[in-house]
Amino acid sequence: MEGRRSIIFTEFDTDFGQDFSNYYVDTKHEAERLLLGLRADGFDVNLYRIGDIVYDSEDGHFQENIGKNAVYLLMQSILELDYLPDLPFDFMEFSFVDFVSKAVVALMRQAELKQETYHLLNPFLISCQDLVKVLSKEGFKIQCVEGESFIQYLIANYDEEKKKDAIHNFLTYSHLLEMPMYTEFVIASDKTCCILRKLGIKWKKPDEESLRKMIEYGQEIHFFSRADNNIEK
Repeated sequence: MEGRRSIIFTEFDTDFGQDFSNYYVDTKHEAERLLLGLRADGFDVNLYRIGDIVYDSEDGHFQENIGKNAVYLLMQSILELDYLPDLPFDFMEFSFVDFVSKAVVALMRQAELKQETYHLLNPFLISCQDLVKVLSKEGFKIQCVEGESFIQYLIANYDEEKKKDAIHNFLTYSHLLEMPMYTEFVIASDKTCCILRKLGIKWKKPDEESLRKMIEYGQEIHFFSRADNNIEK
């Protein structure tokens, strides 16, 4: 959005006149617009805006069509790289599928909550540093470097047969290069989290154990590379 570097987007917000370059996001926005029209006409409509759905937090398992999930494609690319940018902010959001399912069911059972909009996304993000620590314990030789060095690494390896797909997917699904060009939407979920806490449901930050289960499951189904394939650079 022209003239806006960032916007806080809460459960009470709908349309700022944003222009979506992503067709998938645009279709979701159009569906929401239609539902809000029904709400305005008096129909009981609750909206559930869901974050980046990932693995079951208990066992690390995930959907069969794992290759269609942006978070997993991003993680797959990360495991093939030598470096990650040492970003000054947390940037990966993991909404555990078991938690999202539990939260949706709990909210739907509250008959008195009508015409509501919920933000079901994990407020506890993880940083590149957090991720690298876990990957290091799993045997991956990935380092955090400052931004300019990381860009130079991408440029130097962009045409390398073993790296080009990983670099392309990292740039596509991390959206890092898009950040200076677009308005940043900061998704707030305070209202939803407050309601969920009263229902006895609390988000948890992705910890080392759950991330390890995610990686190991991805390796079991041959979607993620193994560390011994990553050592020889």
